[in-house]
Amino acid sequence: MLVLRKGQMDAFQESGERRFEDRTIAHLTTHFPKNCQLLGAEQVRNFVKYAVGRGKADGFSSERELTLYANLTMLLGGGFSRDPQLSEITAALHYKALIVDSGRRIGEVYDLTMRYIDRIAGPDNAYWARVLRYLKGARMEDLLNPAREDFVESTLVLLARIYPEKYTAVGRNALIRLIDLGLEHCRKTGFQQPDAQAFYIGLMYLLGSGFWKDPQFPWAASILDNAKAGSETEVFRELYDRSMAYLDEWTI
Repeated sequence: MLVLRKGQMDAFQESGERRFEDRTIAHLTTHFPKNCQLLGAEQVRNFVKYAVGRGKADGFSSERELTLYANLTMLLGGGFSRDPQLSEITAALHYKALIVDSGRRIGEVYDLTMRYIDRIAGPDNAYWARVLRYLKGARMEDLLNPAREDFVESTLVLLARIYPEKYTAVGRNALIRLIDLGLEHCRKTGFQQPDAQAFYIGLMYLLGSGFWKDPQFPWAASILDNAKAGSETEVFRELYDRSMAYLDEWTI
């Protein structure tokens, strides 16, 4: 009788996980070539590990389910399962009592996501391409300058100006929740100036509310994790410059 020791079993499991990662990386490289090109091979693997871990935490286990979850994470951003901009999608994701079968549940979430992406990206990504062109030509003051006396309202105006189709799709109430969450993050990061806060919230709007810990944007984590090492102005300027450089790489 063949007896496998724990170390051997662990090695088999790690080998299986590595092969699954390799298949998922190949899938993402095929379907999201630009994303993967910008990330590089090592960071794509880190992204897959992150997405698979999040998928398992949300109750998915099969290879199909976890691959779809990785797709969703690439499309919607890390931490999308808690993003206040995606209330309909997150409701379907978490309503396990209504959709008990996990395969059916991830399918429903994926269908909702595709309809959402169609609404905000437009035909042949025309809306998103216009946003990128606007950002490329915008001055810093066009992207900031919120009114101190009514920060929430002026930030809503800013978001609508940058990406009106997404503003309509997400809705005012959800975006107010996003702004509240963004201000909470800013307090922890040390951003106290309205300009810095508005820009941070703008990144949440464009990249996903969890951009600061998303392995698709490792530069954001690097900057914000070391925020206390510099002044608020220095950290904000570094985040602004790196964010605009990243978005410029997507300009169509």
